[in-house]
Formats: sequence, C-alpha cells, structure tokens
Amino acid sequence: MKGEPWMHSLLLLSSLTLVPGADLGAQAESQPVVTIDRGTEVSKLSEQQRALLQKDLAARQQAPIAYLIDKCSKHDIVMLGESHQVRQTCEFVASSLAPLYKKAGLRCLATEFLRSRHTVKANAILQAKTWDRDAMIALMRDNPWPTWGFREYLEIYKAVWTLNASLTEDDPKLQICGMDSNWNQYELWFAKLNRMKRFQTLLARESNMVDSIVIGPVARKEKVLIHVGLSHSVTNQGVKLGTRLRKDYGKRVAQVVMHHQLGGRKKPSALTALLETMTKSVGKGPVAFDIQGTPLAGLRDSEAMAFRGRPKSDLGTVFEGYIFLAPTAELEKCRWIPGFITFETFDKALALAMRMGWIEKDSCHTAKELDAALVMRFGK
Repeated sequence: MKGEPWMHSLLLLSSLTLVPGADLGAQAESQPVVTIDRGTEVSKLSEQQRALLQKDLAARQQAPIAYLIDKCSKHDIVMLGESHQVRQTCEFVASSLAPLYKKAGLRCLATEFLRSRHTVKANAILQAKTWDRDAMIALMRDNPWPTWGFREYLEIYKAVWTLNASLTEDDPKLQICGMDSNWNQYELWFAKLNRMKRFQTLLARESNMVDSIVIGPVARKEKVLIHVGLSHSVTNQGVKLGTRLRKDYGKRVAQVVMHHQLGGRKKPSALTALLETMTKSVGKGPVAFDIQGTPLAGLRDSEAMAFRGRPKSDLGTVFEGYIFLAPTAELEKCRWIPGFITFETFDKALALAMRMGWIEKDSCHTAKELDAALVMRFGK
C-alpha cells in the first residue's frame, strides 16, 4: 500500500476469534487486510470490501440535520448540491433553517433559484411582519426558467420568513442571497446562439454566483448555506462556483450533496444501488455521512454520468459529504403552484414545457390551460 489519502485500509478486528494463550500477532497476521484503492469499480467489489464499506458507514452515519449543523458549525460556507425539483430535498432545506440558525450560527441562505437582482426585494418580503405570498411568487416568476413554479421552493422562502418572524428585534435576521444572473433558458434553447455565446452566458452565470456570495455573506462575515444544483457545487472542476470558492477560501468551504440517481435515465447506476443497499442496512431512515477521507471515496462506476469522460475520478473526487433521505424510487417531484403561469410568461413557458416533454404539442393555447396542465402533471 502506498499511503495516499485515497487508499483506505481496515483490519476487521471484530472477526477475530481470540484464543487464550495464543499469539495475538500471529492471529492478526492470518487475517486479510481489506483495502479499497482509488478508482475501484463498484462492479468488482469483493464481499469483504462490501462488508468493510457497510461496517464503516454504520459507524459514521448521522441524522441529516445533525450532520448539516456540524458542517455549518465548522465551515463558513456550506454548499448543499441538489438534483432539482425533488420534494423531499426542498422540505429538508426548509426544515433545517431554524436549527441551523440556532445551533450553527447560520445567517444567510444563498439560492440558485432567485436572481441576484431580486435579493433586496426578497429580503424586504422575508423580513416583513406579514407573509406576502403573492409578492414572493412574483419574484419566482422572473426566473431564468419561467416554468419554475414549484410549491416546495416557495415553502423554503416561507420558512425563512417564519424564522425571521419568530426572532426578537435584537436578533439578526436570516438573510436571503439570490445568486442567479440575467440569463434565460428560453434564449439558450431557442435563440440559436453559437457555441461561444452559450459558453459566455454560462460562464457569466457562474461568475455572478461567485460574486453574489463574495459581496454578500462573505463580506458581511455571515455563515452561509448555499442551496444550488449539484453541478455547481463540485470543488475541482474549472470555473464552477464550488471550485472557485474552494480556491479562494480553502477549508472554510464544505460541500454536501443530496442523494440522487448517478446513472442515466435508462440505466441506473450500480454505485447508486450500492449506496441505497448500505443505507437501508443501517436501518435508521434518512442518514448523512462523509465521503472524502473514507473507504467510500475510492469507488467509481464508469457507467455513471458523474464519471464519464473522467477516467481518473472517483466518488471522493466529486462529492465530499452525502445526505440520503430516501431511495431514488421514493423521491417525489415537487408540486405546482396553481396560477403560476401568467399571460406575460405564457409564450416562453409553453415552449420550454413542450421541449421538456411536459405537455403535448398544441395541447395548450392559453396561460390558464398551460397552468392547468402543469397542475395535472405535478399535483398541487
């Protein structure tokens, strides 16, 4: 063994049978040392390696909120990377804000799902004496995706307002920080932009996310939880938000990702299946655990999207911490906010909904019809 941080070795001491008067050193030497090297394919794991992973996870797992409190207590900037539009994820974010505020000193929630130009307006809404649902929905409509009318994302904003309403006048309010820029998905798909223009748009978006954090919570010296798509949260990929924050702020930054399907739509990942099998065996419902610095870090699945085109990457390269709320088959889509589509947003929302296969062509001719179709698809 070479001793690199990605090589993990454990002697399975619990499997030893101690014989009185016997040479313990000889007994230990007779037991195989189980290792998981960097780049180990999940499909090639031995039963002993799987047992090592299972035992290690059982010893380290925590309740998700306790895990996130620990991360926010130890780091100033914690990125929570999600697979979008998952109901349980949004509900977890909403329910975590009060504990994080009280026990970890969280003072800002930064979000991909609000344009940075709306930060001031959003804070006014979320620090007002009464909850203005319509005003918050109006800001949500002015999103790069005019189809982002999901109830559970609105409930996150309401959780911020509820927390702030419970505080005394002397308590600092939980701030909201919008991170998204002035791009829009309709233009990216339908304006026939050349490759360079598309790249410049996405690069400017990533830079806007970084700037929003730097001039916002970092400048104010506030602990911040960043709720963002998991691709933005990676800490070793070029110009991504997470990579740039890690480069500038080092160990002040932590990354945690929510459980999701690592494979494609047609072929589930063997790595996802392994994680679900192990967490189920722990038998305590939702769990959270570190990946980097553990035996899990060396695993990879060449068929999974996260590793395609990256032959030297492994699970610890992509993810640092992990929260498992439910198996992917049990994760639910977010529900729709009735009335979200308006006359002003209808044309672009219609085009996007058809492109994503949410509705059939020529099935909706008005904002009311499209909104009804999306209620039917997602529930309310």
